Amino acid sequence: MLILTYFNPIIGPDVLYSVPNELEKLISDEDLGQIKRLMDTASPGFFTHAFSATLNTANYFFMIPSDWARGKQEMVMITKIIEEESPNLKAYAQRFHEFARNVKKNRPSIFKALYISNPPLNYESEISEEFEYLKKMFNELSKFFAISQAQTHGILIPFRKLESDHAIHLPIQMVKELESFLGTRKNYFVVFQRRKDSFKVDIIPHEGNHVVKFAVLFNGQLSPETLKKIGFVFQELGLPFVYTSGICQKGGQCIYEIYLNPKGSEDFEETKQRLLQINQVDEVKIIDIDLL
Repeated sequence: MLILTYFNPIIGPDVLYSVPNELEKLISDEDLGQIKRLMDTASPGFFTHAFSATLNTANYFFMIPSDWARGKQEMVMITKIIEEESPNLKAYAQRFHEFARNVKKNRPSIFKALYISNPPLNYESEISEEFEYLKKMFNELSKFFAISQAQTHGILIPFRKLESDHAIHLPIQMVKELESFLGTRKNYFVVFQRRKDSFKVDIIPHEGNHVVKFAVLFNGQLSPETLKKIGFVFQELGLPFVYTSGICQKGGQCIYEIYLNPKGSEDFEETKQRLLQINQVDEVKIIDIDLL
């Protein structure tokens, strides 16, 4: 939710435009009143404000030169109601700043848009034109936040680039989200998995510099009892799971793969022998994965 407020000389801070439009269906009058009152004490620039555990905002207060205002300046504020768990506030501030700079630079008469609810006589056409331009720019700004809050990001890559680079280049927004998601952890563990018609990539925060992979190969049809026994062996290790593939087929053989954080443990021979004693377990491979 993105809100554009301005200072109305008659009634004080008021909403000029919002995306989506029908704010009354999405936010209470009390909460909206609190947001508008931020203008009373705001200084130019970016700031955040938490009204409650469920109402957090990112805001940008700025001035627009005006031929009609008493002090030759109009007061305007952009407010984004924060919905993400880990918002990229640097990106918020940058986009807000760019919006304010562009509307002031490109439209010297943009101040007229603020008079759309009470247009002076003979200026209705000019005011409407400026307001439509401001709406267009504000809608473009809202699209950025809609994209940045998406749970998926897509890029299209020619195979020759993958072949030459041996790498997948992530969108910059994805890199920023990965950085904020990492928290106090240092690294990411990346798993590549082949599926029938695609490849799946998982990127998982990891605090250590080492991961141990167990690949358990089976013979015949798996029984629930066999899976239960294998799960019990790994649970007894008491080590954090990083990733597990579940049961998959490879060349007609069933394989269960699990990645663990070893937490300093180095010898897993006993674990391997316990797994090999379980009915239907054919082979156990242990692979060390170190930090690149």
